[in-house]
Amino acid sequence: MLKYGIPTRAFHFGGGLGDHLLCTAVFHELAKRGIQNCWMLSHYPEIFQNNPFGLKVVLDDWKSLKLLEKIKSPTTLLFYTKWLNNLDQVESPPNHIIFEILKKCDISGKVDLRPYWYGNRSINVLHPKEDYICIQSTSTHSSTPMLNKQWIEDRLIQCIEVLSKKYTIIQIGSPEEPKLPLTKEGRGLSISESASLLSNAQFFLGQVGFLMHLARAVDTRSVIIFGGREKAWQSGYPCNENLESSPPCSPCWQNNICDNHKTCMSEIQSSDVLAAINRLEERIPNPLETDSAFLPEYSKN
Repeated sequence: MLKYGIPTRAFHFGGGLGDHLLCTAVFHELAKRGIQNCWMLSHYPEIFQNNPFGLKVVLDDWKSLKLLEKIKSPTTLLFYTKWLNNLDQVESPPNHIIFEILKKCDISGKVDLRPYWYGNRSINVLHPKEDYICIQSTSTHSSTPMLNKQWIEDRLIQCIEVLSKKYTIIQIGSPEEPKLPLTKEGRGLSISESASLLSNAQFFLGQVGFLMHLARAVDTRSVIIFGGREKAWQSGYPCNENLESSPPCSPCWQNNICDNHKTCMSEIQSSDVLAAINRLEERIPNPLETDSAFLPEYSKN
């Protein structure tokens, strides 16, 4: 690792794929302020490939942490919330989760609340000649199960039956997720291959998670079924059509336990999703909207 020299700054994040993708905003904003040649401790080097900032990705393990302590470059822990005592719920973030991550980095001034993808966007994989969309199963597979993010599969299939009359539909995501009818196989692709597919798709239809963030990173609009676990202003993007519901318990930020029978998800009908798709189709030719925020100087809370 010392072949990389001494890092200007070093960071780590204990979360999953989506959380590490969000960290690309950190290095983008640091570079805008003249800070480059940082290190990121991560198990997902593919996310940070081809970055233009001299960022080096090293394995997130005790050896890396010890080395950084020895060369007096301790890491900054990035996070946007914390677990509550019941271990199925985290605190509801007061701001967008990218804003909360950037607050840990001694960054001030205007920041853009979006992730970035610096990899190849033209990998020749599955790209049909006709217009296509990407879709993900509602039975999402994740290292941290979150049933409260999942919509109702039968309703998604109703949407697919309508959309298949207009688009080729490619299902992306984990190979552990069930295969959806009337879709082409795209499960189990690499991160780069999924990014390439999303980059060239008309839009993505899915739920809150890594693929939502990856679609935004490659500048593709999405229809995202939020329900009520979290709000779009906390983790979503204004260029998308974000379907929310607002029962009194929302946003709960609970992962799996729900005392209200997932009312926030059951309130969203297939007709609501199809209407959101119609709205999104009208927006596709327009420049993508981006949320910005202002970080006060030396804010680290």
